[in-house]
Amino acid sequence: MKRFAVFIFVTLCAHGGAGADTVLVADFRAERDTLSLGLPYLVARVLNNVSGCQAILPDAPPQDVVARLYDTEGLAEFNEAARLRVEAGADRILLGRAAPSGAPGASTVFFYLAGADGSRPEAFGADIAEDGCIPALAEWAAGKIAPAPARTPPPMPPALLPVFSRGLRLLRAADPERAARALPADAHPRNADVRFLLGRAAALRRKPYAALQLFTEATNLDPSFASPAYREGLLWASLDRPSLAEAAFDRAARIQPSFFEALLESGILKTARGDFAAAEGTLRRALAMRPISAEARYRLADCLARAGRENQARALLADLVEARRDLGPARLLLARLLFQAGDYAAAEAQARAAARLMPNDPDARTLLADALSRQGGYNRHAEAAVQLQRAIWLRERGAGAAP
Repeated sequence: MKRFAVFIFVTLCAHGGAGADTVLVADFRAERDTLSLGLPYLVARVLNNVSGCQAILPDAPPQDVVARLYDTEGLAEFNEAARLRVEAGADRILLGRAAPSGAPGASTVFFYLAGADGSRPEAFGADIAEDGCIPALAEWAAGKIAPAPARTPPPMPPALLPVFSRGLRLLRAADPERAARALPADAHPRNADVRFLLGRAAALRRKPYAALQLFTEATNLDPSFASPAYREGLLWASLDRPSLAEAAFDRAARIQPSFFEALLESGILKTARGDFAAAEGTLRRALAMRPISAEARYRLADCLARAGRENQARALLADLVEARRDLGPARLLLARLLFQAGDYAAAEAQARAAARLMPNDPDARTLLADALSRQGGYNRHAEAAVQLQRAIWLRERGAGAAP
């Protein structure tokens, strides 16, 4: 296989957080799926084997991501990139564009690595002679992003890369039927990434047990690949098998200790079954990865509250709702804890905010009614009755809608 040639590595501005936990690897601007989707996928696969790093990929249709992040000439739109990075909860975002460089199959690939501080990005690039060079290019690019010992990319034969990239495009475009046809199972029985994509397609086609089998096969083929175990956990959870889901999430987190989503889901399930010590440890690991994650902070507060550590839970929630005023569940939990502590006026304020944010939630209305009635006075009792009637109506409507 021909080697790619590095032609430029220019650091326009040093990145302030070389140890950033999470990198969003966006779709690249390129004419071929192998470069626009296959190359970012392989970069992410390598990064996810770097200690303390997590690479995430967009879920939106590829054309939407490209239209958002690049102008008509293929130049990066860094303001949009910053917004997408924040939405995804990532510390940095990797952009890229490729253009033909003369010889058939040859391309020039530019990479742009943007951070959280708003400075100009780091830029580097290379020439590649053919698609067969892409796995080596992915390994090289990952080393520029997270310069730490990393495993080589997964096996991706040159003939497979275009087929795999097309399947990935169809899957991202919510077309699992065509994605499954693009990736015939018998043609690549020993490739973990193909089995993984086929499993995702089966899940979208509402064939959960076929998907579970494919995810197991993918993990067996590549024990360092954490995503199949995570997807297995999501499927078991959808089938109301929480113990199997928790085991799968834990397995994903053992394979890839920096897998935020796996840690978060595992912590939620541990909380639900009452293992609060294990849940707290798992959720704190997730929160250490993404300290500003509203979901992780809320779930940790919920765990502490259920464990009887209401003061710590209230402190966490007070900070959270101050930073994120649009979080109805966090306000409802804080209102409940304030009510239990006898601070009925503060409980009323939070329950009222929760009811405004979640107008169809009967629990928010019930708690608001309780907080009002505990404070006494004709007007408060009258409003409490109105809120309680609303809560009863919402519950009856919900019960009527249930199968």
